[in-house]
Amino acid sequence: MMSKSDLEKLALLRLEDAIFLLEANRCSSAYYLAGYSLELALKACIAKLVQANTIPDKAFMNAIYVHKLDDLLGLSGLHPAFNADTKADPQLAAHWAIATKW
Repeated sequence: MMSKSDLEKLALLRLEDAIFLLEANRCSSAYYLAGYSLELALKACIAKLVQANTIPDKAFMNAIYVHKLDDLLGLSGLHPAFNADTKADPQLAAHWAIATKW
């Protein structure tokens, strides 16, 4: 089992790897690792929603084990803030549309 802290560390490491690959003109690999980093970061946000000493809903737990960024965004509880941010910043919405194709 991975903790929120473990997920945050892995997300940062994968992002650093993605940047390194992008600088080396390895765009396809950089894109893959950047998407993986985003997935890990969203799962870290989800991890803070799981309460200690409780048994989470099975459907909720099963839903975490996906690689769909839109689904993970919804589970993270960040969707309302993200919607507001994308309305204020069209470029963020455009970048998200690219990221979700990962």
